[in-house]
Amino acid sequence: MREEVWVPGPHRLEGILEAPDPGAVEGGAVPGGAVVSHAHPLYGGSMTLPVVHHAAKGCREAGLATLRFNFRGVGRSEGLFHGTDEARDVMAAAAFLGTRVGSWPLVLAGYSFGASMSMLAAVELKPAALILVAFPLVFETLEPFVFSRIGEYEGPVLALCGTEDQIALPGRVEAFLKERGLSAEMTVLDGADHLFGGRQALIERTIGDFLQRALNGKEAAGGEA
Repeated sequence: MREEVWVPGPHRLEGILEAPDPGAVEGGAVPGGAVVSHAHPLYGGSMTLPVVHHAAKGCREAGLATLRFNFRGVGRSEGLFHGTDEARDVMAAAAFLGTRVGSWPLVLAGYSFGASMSMLAAVELKPAALILVAFPLVFETLEPFVFSRIGEYEGPVLALCGTEDQIALPGRVEAFLKERGLSAEMTVLDGADHLFGGRQALIERTIGDFLQRALNGKEAAGGEA
């Protein structure tokens, strides 16, 4: 099932709601869902990016419905780019998703700028898992607002980076998260840059495997692919 939807809120946001893959959910009942957020709106980010598509597919393989959406001012979504209030877009998307599928487990996943906004939303929403794909460390202006409270989130975290990514350097991402009290599973894709060209299928597989373990209460262990 794939449905074009509108997320209500201060700014109506266009989105795509998709059911999990056939056979991924026992008995056919969808227990919850994942909100997947895209990269920076001012640098071509949208819900149709290949990385976002494959991240969502990995969530569906773990048995979750997915909601991809365009941040305010992108595509047909209303409003204008803000820079931090996009976290409210993530929260609006999560609220809408909860009206369409089971409200738990909720997973937040984001790519680049979307990872920053998902992290901020996670402090308020306390999702069952948080997925940070190419978490950017170049938006220094977000530091005081976005990152000051992230240690309050205590759920499982996947941080997925590429060895050639100059925006989300794996070592710096890992140190940054540890310094702020987050114990993240680090997965580093060899040869991948910020766009993960030719390696998007590995994103899908890594996320699916992580969620299978995280949502079943099994200890996660990082690695390199």
